Amino acid sequence: MSLSTPSISTSAPRLAPVEPRHAPLFCFALLTISCALASFALACATPFAAFAVIAAAMLPLRPALLVVAGAWLVNQGIGFGALHYPIKTNTMLWGLAIGPRCANG
Repeated sequence: MSLSTPSISTSAPRLAPVEPRHAPLFCFALLTISCALASFALACATPFAAFAVIAAAMLPLRPALLVVAGAWLVNQGIGFGALHYPIKTNTMLWGLAIGPRCANG
């Protein structure tokens, strides 16, 4: 018995790389979704260093910083909105301390 592979049609849609002008938006969507899933799964232990490395590898500096800042905002929104972090001075200060730290890597 021989194995046969299906033929690939040339008219079938293929995956293409993201256009350079859409790369920041694609990276933002990818990291935001990842951050949201990590925030729900790991509570406050979102791996921002990993997100910063991915953003830095995919984007120039300014868009990478904006993407990581957006991921941080999503994490804080999920933490305070969905996971009901206590709104105390200590919690707010930790949230503010994480923000600049995740941008520095």
